[in-house]
Amino acid sequence: MRVFFPLLGRGFIKFQFLARVRWALMGAVWALCATAQAHGYDAGDVRIDHPYATPSQPGELSAQVYFRALKNRGHRPDKLLSARTSLTTGMAWQHIDTTQGAVRKTTVAAIDIPAHADVPMRHNSPQGHTLTLSGLPRPLAVGDRFSLWLRFEQAGEVEVKVVVQQPKDTPAAKTAHAH
Repeated sequence: MRVFFPLLGRGFIKFQFLARVRWALMGAVWALCATAQAHGYDAGDVRIDHPYATPSQPGELSAQVYFRALKNRGHRPDKLLSARTSLTTGMAWQHIDTTQGAVRKTTVAAIDIPAHADVPMRHNSPQGHTLTLSGLPRPLAVGDRFSLWLRFEQAGEVEVKVVVQQPKDTPAAKTAHAH
């Protein structure tokens, strides 16, 4: 009988402990991956996916805020009316058009979001929108984070967390990765 019971001694207890630690670590890694992938917010029928800002140019006290996607999943149009943050003294919505070869920025009072539509707000969109922050206390750097409150005509107000990141397809990112 002694042959079958050594598994119930210290070795078996150590095995159980290591198995539990392994499962706990796997759960922690899964949770981190789930939260690190992307962050999105809902305001009524509007989905704000991955709000981000690009770093300020050296010496500049302004920056641009973008969204990976701004989607209206509802049956009614909505409008992005305003934004506010304690980080800056001024901001303006701008329409960007690069289809003619030159960058043209036009300040707009609000951003229309048609029903069942996506509004381009990425940094590399040939036509889209951006939020320009001005009057920053210091230039924004990669890794900075701040809160931004967005107010929609139909969906109301929502707080989003903006992460400052260097997009991978910008010249600064390409030269930083060059060897």
